[in-house]
Amino acid sequence: AAGMGEIQASLEEARAPRSRTARQVLLRRLADVVSLPASRINAFERAVAGDLLVDVLRPAPLEERRRVSLRLAPLGELPDALKRLLIR
Repeated sequence: AAGMGEIQASLEEARAPRSRTARQVLLRRLADVVSLPASRINAFERAVAGDLLVDVLRPAPLEERRRVSLRLAPLGELPDALKRLLIR
């Protein structure tokens, strides 16, 4: 019979791909909001979306940071905290 630790590990492994995918979708959508033109989003909303993106990216694997930085690369302006995080 499997112990509780083994069962817990199995459950976490089963959930990992789904949570990774959900995080990737969240990162993509937040990056899309940050990259909206000024005519569609005000500075405060962009800053809030940028802060959320930083919070989600901070513990993210390097590959996810790379993907977001490539998505945001064409933009002229990014929130400062987001720039600093992506440069690292």
